[in-house]
Amino acid sequence: MTWMFPVFLAVTDLLMILRIYAMYNRSRITLAVLLAIYIPTMVVFVVATGLFNNPNTYLSVTNPDVANVKICVATYLTTSLFGTYIVIPRLILGVVLCVLAIAQFAMQSIQMHKAIKQW
Repeated sequence: MTWMFPVFLAVTDLLMILRIYAMYNRSRITLAVLLAIYIPTMVVFVVATGLFNNPNTYLSVTNPDVANVKICVATYLTTSLFGTYIVIPRLILGVVLCVLAIAQFAMQSIQMHKAIKQW
């Protein structure tokens, strides 16, 4: 199940890249830029998934007191910023895809407004 999560994210990101590519009239420059961001992002994500979900991953179990109640917490024995470094490439890809989609929407809306003279 945990190995399907990166596959699902990779497929959904790829579909969004193809949608943006189609929205920009199949511009090869747009596709090249998006793939230049997408491929390293997926490499980082797959490597991180392999590091976290292999049989040799070490877990730390602690029993902190939260409001006078002991709870059991399992965490990975990695640096605290490792998760942040994994999220940054995906965040950049998501922001780029979102900005390109919103920019195309705005351009289409302005063109439509000029054509029919009403919102």
